[in-house]
Amino acid sequence: KAKKKNKGKKVKSLGAIGVVNKEWIKKLAEEKVCFHCGKPGHWKRDCKLFLAFTAAASGSGMFIIELNLAYKVSSTWVLNTVCGTNICNSLQGLRNARRLGAEDAFNLRLSDGSRIITGDVGVFYLIFPSGYVLKLDPCYYVQNLIRNIISISYVYKLCLELF
Repeated sequence: KAKKKNKGKKVKSLGAIGVVNKEWIKKLAEEKVCFHCGKPGHWKRDCKLFLAFTAAASGSGMFIIELNLAYKVSSTWVLNTVCGTNICNSLQGLRNARRLGAEDAFNLRLSDGSRIITGDVGVFYLIFPSGYVLKLDPCYYVQNLIRNIISISYVYKLCLELF
């Protein structure tokens, strides 16, 4: 005779494995059992482990740009694969510049943790020794930036438009 398998049993679990009984979930909610750590006495929104986990993940959307290998001249340009915008540190080459209002300004965070806000936006014409001119539109002005940044994603989009 073949052995019968235990079919139809539901597994009580907080994790993603198994089927969770709805009545058991209601009972846990009434007893204030945390759905993150499983300990009674607090909700998930008050769980210290969950708050620490979400605080560690709060950096989404933040890009850290390291410019360690750039030359010591502040007029140099660096190609960046992460940053989605072109940023310059001099108003001298910025054409058709306009002052950004508080609602339009970007809030940038540097690798040292400090925050800077973009002040102006315009068009920057970058002239190469070969005679080629790269039009960076838009290009944001940030006074305290060490190097100028060219966005690779911007150059890629520009190449797609040309060809």
